[in-house]
Amino acid sequence: MGTRLLWPHRLWAGAGQSPSVRFPRLPVRLPNKIGGLLIEYGGVLYDDTVWHRWLWQLLSRLGLQANFGAFFHVWKEDYLDDIHLGRRELCEALRCFLLSAGLSRGQTDEVVTACRSRRMQLEEETKPLPAVKPTLRHFQKTGIALVASGESEHSAETLRCRLRKSGLDELFGAVVSSSGLGAVKPNPISYLAAIEELKLSAQNVAYVGHDAKALQGAAQVGMYTIAFNFDQDVEADAYLHHFEELAEAVGKPLPISMAS
Repeated sequence: MGTRLLWPHRLWAGAGQSPSVRFPRLPVRLPNKIGGLLIEYGGVLYDDTVWHRWLWQLLSRLGLQANFGAFFHVWKEDYLDDIHLGRRELCEALRCFLLSAGLSRGQTDEVVTACRSRRMQLEEETKPLPAVKPTLRHFQKTGIALVASGESEHSAETLRCRLRKSGLDELFGAVVSSSGLGAVKPNPISYLAAIEELKLSAQNVAYVGHDAKALQGAAQVGMYTIAFNFDQDVEADAYLHHFEELAEAVGKPLPISMAS
């Protein structure tokens, strides 16, 4: 018999949708006053769903009856923020999550052991999403300052080391991490710390993200918002279907040789 999902009361319309579902919204060019970008580490620079999808597929083979959207929704709402704030260790939170889903203690122990090594391997193999590197190099040449923001249990220095492995480190003036700030988006501290690093006013900075709440939080502190890999309920000032469209959105179009 398959493992039954024990969270049906937690789900509502849209929770079962994949996080990658997009509306066909047109790219928009923002006013020509953007001097800096706050760019989300996971979901924008890198695909942050790889480990979650691997875990979901493993649990599906064990009989867990939930689609990816429902699975990720409960994990994010109940556990992920505490992990990213450093309040809970990932494996301990994962153990509680799996037990709440109806897995036996034996199954839970096996999954947690497998997840620990697999997650480290996947993180080491992570590559920037298409067009990220040339687009960011273009910003470096055209005077747009960049800060990377990570919702992560890892320190800002660890995230910077990972950027370095991808050849992106030198493109960012600063890296901020939720664990170091003691705040996750949409807490204003998450944005204000980055704005301070950029030495610009909020009105001259655009936040590039994918999560609806995070984009809304950026708007509330006065930043322009740009959605990429966006959820279906996202509201933003501009929408990107390809990362290189970010250059056009902030008024710094890529040269024809780079855009082709």
